[in-house]
Amino acid sequence: MFIRHTEEILSKEDEFTLSCLDGDNVNTGIITCVFDESNKNFIESVHRFGKIVVEIKQTKAALRQGKKKQAQIIVPKLQTKTIENITGRIQQTIKTTSEDVRGCCFLPDGRMVFTCSFTKRLIVVRSAGSKEFEIKLPCSAFGVTNNTTDKTVIVSSAFDKFGFSIINIQDRNVQKFITFESQCYGLVERNGDLIFCTNSELKMLNLHTETSKTITTAGVSEFSYVDADDRHIYYTSIYKGPLTCCDFHGVIKWTFATETLPSCLGISVDRNGFLYVLSTGSVVLISPCGKQSRRLLSSRDGLKAAQALYFDKTRDILLVANRKDKAFLYKVDLLVT
Repeated sequence: MFIRHTEEILSKEDEFTLSCLDGDNVNTGIITCVFDESNKNFIESVHRFGKIVVEIKQTKAALRQGKKKQAQIIVPKLQTKTIENITGRIQQTIKTTSEDVRGCCFLPDGRMVFTCSFTKRLIVVRSAGSKEFEIKLPCSAFGVTNNTTDKTVIVSSAFDKFGFSIINIQDRNVQKFITFESQCYGLVERNGDLIFCTNSELKMLNLHTETSKTITTAGVSEFSYVDADDRHIYYTSIYKGPLTCCDFHGVIKWTFATETLPSCLGISVDRNGFLYVLSTGSVVLISPCGKQSRRLLSSRDGLKAAQALYFDKTRDILLVANRKDKAFLYKVDLLVT
């Protein structure tokens, strides 16, 4: 019985297999490309139809992630220097040993120089604050400024002898005296020219030829001080109006007069054009346009009958000298808000 059943199953499978082999059902198909002879020249002349370029583009998810990172970047807030956010912070007290300071300045190496009008001395003080040496001058000293070389300074004289002493700091002597026909007060050296104030004129002296010319007579008086930058000259006056700004041809750009500045002595300009002016024992800050002012330093900051100042543009340090004994270094900075 079992054998018969098995034979029946095998018979059916055999019939199915034969039916599959019948015809082309299980044969292998081969496709052959045969080019027409008329296309032979075309095929030989065309080396390639083009090329396949693979371009990878970011998914939307990656773009969204990039934007998220971009949003997290913090842009630092840049502070603009204005007359309201400038501060002066005392750094050091200097003993000048001078009885009548009329001028002061920094040397390139950080040492400080002070004039003493009463005793006819030039006093050199180390950056640490102690006196290094002094030089006896041929006449009463008024202002002092750096010369074109690192080892010399120029001192003006307005009293017993008029002119300028060229002082060699390295050799500690008076190298030369340039005589002038009138009193010489505040002075500043610019590119080989000496800009200075007489009792009635703002003048320029060529240090090589020793020839001079008048820049202007407007607003200049005895005890006038002067400073300059690349574009303008700024000078003070006790008697003829506090402060004047002109160009190097003497064209007046603006004048400044206010009850906060009844009279002024020393003046210095920083690298941004802000002016630091001594007036009635205080340091008054004036904007580059000459339209704004405010008191920066006063007696609360150690000032007592201050008569001279100098701004170090490389370090943003303001040197202010009292008439006697003391001077102060202030770090000028932006108020952090």
